Amino acid sequence: MNDNSRKPKTDMDSARDALARDLADLKQMSDAVMAGEWEGHKPRGLSESEIISITALVSYVAHTRGKKEDDVRNGLFERFGVGEIESLAPAAYDDAVRFLVDQVPEDATGSG
Repeated sequence: MNDNSRKPKTDMDSARDALARDLADLKQMSDAVMAGEWEGHKPRGLSESEIISITALVSYVAHTRGKKEDDVRNGLFERFGVGEIESLAPAAYDDAVRFLVDQVPEDATGSG
């Protein structure tokens, strides 16, 4: 069978091919945005108030557990694979807060 026997492309075939290419491009762009690598755009870091909140929670956890702040901070860094609070991804903020709050002893919360 030669190539001349193939059906000619219809407008629908062309549209389907274009849509498939567009979807592939969107997936690639979405993956880049989620990874914080959007063509030269610097990903948004934590806001100043988010940094202050995380820093305050580190201090509170250290105080209530009788630990050094550096030890609590290093545990946070290890858990999230960063070297400083400012390097936390905004998407990790809620998880970082949960991670720290989960370390507060029950008797420090006033419950129970």
